[in-house]
Amino acid sequence: MAELRVGLQDHAAALALSQVGPRWITSQEKHISTCDGKNASGVRTWIIEIRRAAERVPQGLNGDALMHELIGETARGDLYQEIEQFLHAQQQRAQTTYGAILDHLTQVFLGPDEEERLKKSVTHVKQGSRESLANYIRRFKRVVVQAFPLPWNAETDRKLAQTFMASLIHGKAKETAFFHQPRLVTLQAACAVAQETETALNWKASCDKGEQPMEIDAVLGEVAAATTSQDPSRELLIAIHKNTQIISADVSDLKQRVTDLEQDRKKPQSTNAPPKARAPASSRRPAPHAARTAPGSRRTPDFSQLECYQCHQLGHPQRLCTNVVPRGPTRAQRQSYNPGE
Repeated sequence: MAELRVGLQDHAAALALSQVGPRWITSQEKHISTCDGKNASGVRTWIIEIRRAAERVPQGLNGDALMHELIGETARGDLYQEIEQFLHAQQQRAQTTYGAILDHLTQVFLGPDEEERLKKSVTHVKQGSRESLANYIRRFKRVVVQAFPLPWNAETDRKLAQTFMASLIHGKAKETAFFHQPRLVTLQAACAVAQETETALNWKASCDKGEQPMEIDAVLGEVAAATTSQDPSRELLIAIHKNTQIISADVSDLKQRVTDLEQDRKKPQSTNAPPKARAPASSRRPAPHAARTAPGSRRTPDFSQLECYQCHQLGHPQRLCTNVVPRGPTRAQRQSYNPGE
């Protein structure tokens, strides 16, 4: 019964490979340039593109079988002949991994120093001052896969994790990664801790600005639940999840307090409050404009010290004088005046 089950599984895998494989190879040929092995830079570019295509192999298919066909479709000339000679020398051609083929081509066409050059290039990958952590992780892994083909042993994985943490820009993500360094023994764990730290910081910053935060606690809960118990990053994810819940509760309390304060400020003042006591009239100073005439009214002048030019009395001007004052002789009377009469 067990042999029948294994046979059915192999048959299903072969059927899926025969149906999906050709379409996948055709789609990948658009991203890979053909190479004849005459130019070292061309061989280097071709190997890099082949390794990138290996990361896009559909899950559940035989990756080595697909990569064998893809390598055969894109190799030309001396490069293709070298591949055939290498596979012919193997005892089991179909069991040879594509990584072994690429390592052999690297030694033949690029020289023994190429591997060391690729390994040194990993240490030169640094996170930019304005580069997002997600983009840096993708770029770092792309260079790492070229220099250290999968699968990695424990020592290689640990060194890559240390190199990744050292290449981070200075900040909370790097401090957190180095704080948990003894427990971060894989590159995947180091990347997960750095990403979760940056996500939590961005979430807190959005809360400080009054924006609506995303449901980070639900996301972290699913990640922690999906992680296996043997994964070294599981405890770190659970701790980050708990700290995020505490921060979320504190932010909710602060928002409620701010809302209560705003409501208290908008409430109208009580009308039953006693009126404010006024100062006595003697202690109140007159307003600076009290002596001025109110708009729309005429000011009455003070004529008490004014002398009239007509009657020579005080209290009114000449134009308002009502006193009758005898007038002197007229001109005609003065001319007709005869003192001898």
